[in-house]
Amino acid sequence: KLLFICGLCWMADAMEAMLLAFLSTSLECEWDLEKWEVALISSVVFVGMLLGSYCWGIFSDKYGRRIGYTATSAFTGLFGLLSAFSPNYIFVLLSRFLVGFGLGGAPVAFSLFSEYVPTAKRGFYLLIFELFWTVGTLLEAGLAWMLLPPLGWRWLLGASALPSLVLALLFPVIPESARFLVVAGKKDRAIRELRRISRQNAISLPRGELVDKSSNQARGKIKDMFRAPFTKTTFLLWFCWFGSAFVYYGLVLLTTGMSDAVCELPLSPSG
Repeated sequence: KLLFICGLCWMADAMEAMLLAFLSTSLECEWDLEKWEVALISSVVFVGMLLGSYCWGIFSDKYGRRIGYTATSAFTGLFGLLSAFSPNYIFVLLSRFLVGFGLGGAPVAFSLFSEYVPTAKRGFYLLIFELFWTVGTLLEAGLAWMLLPPLGWRWLLGASALPSLVLALLFPVIPESARFLVVAGKKDRAIRELRRISRQNAISLPRGELVDKSSNQARGKIKDMFRAPFTKTTFLLWFCWFGSAFVYYGLVLLTTGMSDAVCELPLSPSG
C-alpha cells in the first residue's frame, strides 16, 4: 500500500515535468511567443523546484513526512489547476513557478517510502518505485495526444493537475514514518504507528523495546554535507544528478520542438 501511495506522488511529479514539453510549444503557437519567452516557461518551474526542495525539506523534517506529502500534493495540484485558467503570459509564469515550488517537495514521498523499506531490500524496492516515474511520463504523453489537438493546452493542464489533488485526499490512510518519529523524539507515537501497521498486515510486532539511538544526537544541517566524511559523497552525488537531469530534461524538452509541424495542431478558440 505504501509503495502505491508514494509511487502515485512520484507519478504525478513526472506528469508535471513531462507537461513542460507540450505546454511550451502550445503557448508558442497560440500566443506567438519569442524563443526566450518559451524557454522561460520551463525555466521558472525549475527555479521553483530549487527553492521548494529546500523549503519542503525543512518543513517535512519539522512536521513529518505525512503532512509534507499531503501539503506538497495539495500545493502542486491547486496551482496546477489554477494555471489552466491563465489569462496571460505573466500569469502562466507565476502559476507554473508555484507548481515547481510544490514539485520540489515530491521527494518527501521517496523519503517516506525508503524509511519503511528494510535495508536488505531497499535497492530493489526503490528501483521498483522509480517505475512510477515512467508510468507518469507515458500517461502525460497519452493525455497530450488525446487532449491537445481537440481541446487545447488548458484542458491538458487541468487534467494533469488532478492526480496531485487526489493524492491530497489520501491523508487519512498515509502512515507517518516511524523512523522520523523516533528521530524527532516521539517514540511513543512511533510504537503506536508500528502497532497500527502490524494490525493491518495481520502480524505481531517482534518482542522487545524500540531503542532510540539517534534522537539525542544533534540534528543535521545543510553545512554538514560539506564536512568530512560527507564532502566527497556530496559532490559526487551532485555531479551524478546534474548529469542525469541535464540529459533527461534536455531530451524531454527538445522532443516536441523537433517537429516543424507543431504549430499546425488545431486548437480550440479558448486555447
